[in-house]
Amino acid sequence: MTGRDFAYACFAYVGALAVASLMLEVLPFPFSTYQVLGMVVGIPAVILALVASGWGVVLTCARWREWPLVSMSVALLGYIGVFVIGESLSVEESVSQRTALNLADGVLMAVIVTLSGRWYFFDFRRRSG
Repeated sequence: MTGRDFAYACFAYVGALAVASLMLEVLPFPFSTYQVLGMVVGIPAVILALVASGWGVVLTCARWREWPLVSMSVALLGYIGVFVIGESLSVEESVSQRTALNLADGVLMAVIVTLSGRWYFFDFRRRSG
């Protein structure tokens, strides 16, 4: 695996974690099961995602001519920015602002998932097998 592939894999992990968390929300588990999964699996997975996203951005700086990596780095930084803005909103803020932030979250994660999938299905698998 080259440095380029490792950068894509870092972003692919972040995207896969986002998709897995969305899928977990629709499963009919009792609330206590969600709490256990969050503590045992969720916290280590999020810490690893923070490390992976940091490495992905650093490796993108080294390979700045590859537009999907740059796009995923910008989307990831935008996602973090949207998260920080969303956390700073008070309870009294309007519903339309929260809806816009949720929409921005979805679009930015869709960019990361789509470009990671593009790398895996059309580039990495073709070269490795």
